[in-house]
Amino acid sequence: PCGHEADSVRIPGGVVYPGTLPLHWLSGFAGEVSMTIDAAGEKAAFIFAVPRTGTIDRVGFRTRGVTTSQTLRVGLETVSATDGFPTTTQYGGSAVGTQASPAADTFYEVTLATPATATIGDQISVVIQFDSTAGSLVICGYDTMNSLAMAGLPYAALYTTSWAKQTNNIPACSIRYSDGAYDLVSFAPFRN
Repeated sequence: PCGHEADSVRIPGGVVYPGTLPLHWLSGFAGEVSMTIDAAGEKAAFIFAVPRTGTIDRVGFRTRGVTTSQTLRVGLETVSATDGFPTTTQYGGSAVGTQASPAADTFYEVTLATPATATIGDQISVVIQFDSTAGSLVICGYDTMNSLAMAGLPYAALYTTSWAKQTNNIPACSIRYSDGAYDLVSFAPFRN
């Protein structure tokens, strides 16, 4: 099914070989896109289906440009069944982690203060926002060439004054389980 890689193969060392690629991958990529957060209350989110049952202890993402570096708060939130956006409720009993002094063009892996108890198939979101003082930076995502392919999971959303789905924006994030395995939830955020 679209956005769910239940038949992925996990290889020791954090590599995942996807058995079935999500539908939107078949349309290819047009390049990189980004979500700018630069004011109090703004958030970037990646929404996806949990790939397997277990305990998620880390969340990874990539920055692009950083104008003003301030501490980020990163967490896993439940997703509203009504509108498909994050709810502000932490998923699976988790508590947010923080990333101090984010720099441009850098991959970060944030350890959750309390890991999430995750169940395969649950729709959840990685939410990235400023912790206490707003700065200005760009969160990395990837762009598909075909908006028709973006009907299912995963997808990205940006909150400025309200949530808005980001057209053609494929999430670039990772999740790590407490057993040390990484699972594919979308496009890997690791490249330069």
